[in-house]
Amino acid sequence: MTARRARIRPWFAPWFTPWFTPWFTPWFTPWFTPWFAPWFAPWFAPWFAPWFAPWFAPWFTPWFTPRFAPWFAVDA
Repeated sequence: MTARRARIRPWFAPWFTPWFTPWFTPWFTPWFTPWFAPWFAPWFAPWFAPWFAPWFAPWFTPWFTPRFAPWFAVDA
């Protein structure tokens, strides 16, 4: 690789090759995730919570919920 022919090397490419995928796939299957979600949640939640909290918070306040609950209710 010379300066005239420089390019960004795809160092992350091996993780998406068939050799690595069997290790990643079970973590995203519906069977696997619920078992380990309680273990991952304490690590992921603090990172996601500050971003989601401002959007979710008003829906669960006593003032907000009774007013809009009839609009969201869906008859089966």
